[in-house]
Formats: sequence, C-alpha cells, structure tokens
Amino acid sequence: MIFVCFQTLLREDLLAVVFSRTCTLAGVAHRTASNSMADDWLFDSITKYRALHMYDLQHAVSAIDWVGDRGLCLACCYGDRSEILELLLPDKLVARKDDTSIVKDRDFQMVNGGFCDRKIRDIRHIPDSRMLAVTEDDVNCISMWRLGSDQSDMVEKVCEIANSTPQCCPAQATVTGPHGKGGRLLFGSHLDNICIVEVDTEKVLQTTSDLSEHSLISCICMLDNNTAMCCVSDTGKIVLLDIREPKIATSKHNCQGNTASFWTMHVEGSDGNRGRCSQLSSNGEILTHDTRCMQKRLTCQQTELNTDHSFKYLHITEDPVTRLQVAVSGFDDKLYVYNSVHWSDDCKSSTISPVFVHEGHSANSDNQSEELKVVTHTWHPWQQDLILSGATDGSLHAWQHIDK
Repeated sequence: MIFVCFQTLLREDLLAVVFSRTCTLAGVAHRTASNSMADDWLFDSITKYRALHMYDLQHAVSAIDWVGDRGLCLACCYGDRSEILELLLPDKLVARKDDTSIVKDRDFQMVNGGFCDRKIRDIRHIPDSRMLAVTEDDVNCISMWRLGSDQSDMVEKVCEIANSTPQCCPAQATVTGPHGKGGRLLFGSHLDNICIVEVDTEKVLQTTSDLSEHSLISCICMLDNNTAMCCVSDTGKIVLLDIREPKIATSKHNCQGNTASFWTMHVEGSDGNRGRCSQLSSNGEILTHDTRCMQKRLTCQQTELNTDHSFKYLHITEDPVTRLQVAVSGFDDKLYVYNSVHWSDDCKSSTISPVFVHEGHSANSDNQSEELKVVTHTWHPWQQDLILSGATDGSLHAWQHIDK
C-alpha cells in the first residue's frame, strides 16, 4: 500500500540491482527517455555510492525524524491531509563495520501508520518515548501523537496544544530532555509567541508574550536544558532565550552575513554539548558560529546556490559523526554535501563547490513535468555518511556516498 517501487544499489550486488530494475519496469508499455536516463545514472552510481536504497512513496515527503538509531518517523502529504509512518531501516544499512554476521534484510519495514487531517510541516520524536510532536501548515499550534504498540499498529493523535497568541503561520518546534524526566517542548511561529510545554503533563509553563519583538522565526532549537536558540527568518538574527526564569531573558546577535530574503539554521550535538551553529541563506551563503561565543562568526562561505522564492524547504545540517561535512537541500531537486575542513571567514573569496551531489531524486523521477524539490534530509546519528532524503514526488532515498 505504501511502497510503489523499490530499488537498491550496493557495489557488491550489481546483478541484483539490474534484475530489480528490470522487474520494476517490466509492466511499462512504452520505455521513455527518462527511464533510459535513470538506467544510465544507476550504472554510473556504482562508483559514487557505498550504498543506495531508493523507494517511491504514494505521496510527497514533508518531514523526517529519527526514532532511536534504526527507526524513523516520516510524514507524507496529499492535498490538505497527511500520513504518518513509522519505519525501520534495512539491517544492511545500519550494520556496524565490526559486525561479520550475514545480513539479509535490505528493505524498509513498516511498523505503524496513521492519518492527519492537515498538512504536516515537521515532526519531532520525544526521546525515550513513543510520542511525537507534530507541527502543521498555517496553524501555530502543536499536536501530540502516540506511535503504535504491541496492541495496535496505528499512530494516533493524543491532544492538541494551542498557542496563547495564535498566528496563521506554521510553528517551529524543538524538544529538550526525555519523556518522563522533566522534558520540555518549545514551539511557536514568532519571537513573542513561543510556548514552553512540560512533556509529561502537556501543560504550558511559560511563554515569550512579554517580548516586544514580533519577528517570524525559521528555526528553534535547544542548546541545553535551559537555553533555546531562534533564527529570525528575514534577517538571520540569532536570539538566545534563557528559560530558567519566569520572565524569559534574551540576548540578540545580528546576522554577520550579507542581506538575504530568508535565513535558517542548524545546531549539531547532543543536549549539553551543542558546539557549532550553521546558518544558511536563500542566497546560498553559509555561516558558522561557536555557540559558546556568538558575537563572532567562525566561517563565512558562498555557494553557487540561490533562490528568490519557495524558502520553506531550505534545510542545512551537519554530519553528527565527523562534524566535517555540511549538507544543504531545498534549492532544487538535488542534495549538496560540502566539506568544511578548510572553510575560512572570507565571504568575498571564490564560491565553494560541493564534494558530493546526490542527483537520485531527479534521475529516477517519473514525472518530469512538475517542479521537483528535495524537501528534507537527515544524517544517521552514528552511521557515518548515511543520509536520508525525501522529495516532493514521494521519493525516499537512504544513501552513503564514497569520499573522493
């Protein structure tokens, strides 16, 4: 019901790949040029990927988050509705290098599923729990969902937490601390309507309604259990929120990059050990900061990417294993990986080039008439170079590229 097509590529299994591809296309009456291009790309990929798993879902992927180190939850949108799925990664992808046992499972396993009557913008898994925090398009609230159990394979909505100052903008959300241990959930669309919720009781503890600045934010994350970081979408300004006191204290740091229409950010690291903040602009500029000293940027680099519209898919992440690579998506139908080892603080130097470009979403798309975009991506928490990416055509790819 869910997976329309499955393709897998492992360097040691070329014949299996060709057979899988041929069987998939056996029922197609007329072979198109796009099919031929996809086959050419598939063969060329042998020298580019250590592993490549490609799936076609029935609907466009809109959000992905990890459930532990092998499971993931994702949302797929169709019209004004969404589907929430819990999947397990193939054993082949998450097998550790020192594991010499035979691994046969190379397909995603569907664990649970459910339906939402709105378009889902983002999903956040609550650590150490079977709960999800879900934000939706054009609604500044957050809903809590329970993943299935041994008694039920349904993902079900538990409650909806309203914002005290609602806006017709999707909320940004982040989680600090595990379920049942004082965990808190932050969500909001603007600086002055962020709500801090106790995960256990689903009670709103604090809000930022006292703040005088009504700026739309593109991202919110936790640096530690007491400090949240927000990125203002149109200026790139970083705002730190100290949530220990009843009246939330703030410190603001103006963007140290060039003027752009849109900015977003990502902070990598576990709670209490958040080291580097990466910012991405709609002009393709990437800034990095040390979160312990936000007054001065670490690096400033200009990519060749640029967009004047459709900012909501822009996404930047850092490799959590090596901390040496940055991935960028949302500009077009590709995902770009950059090596940050030799980055400098000189935005006026020549533009940087990616060390790898994942073109699989466009190369294997059946509908070439619609504009295709990579909507979201995420790195595996500990499996080096393993990236999951989803696109507007419903394609979901799990892949590891070969470092050149």
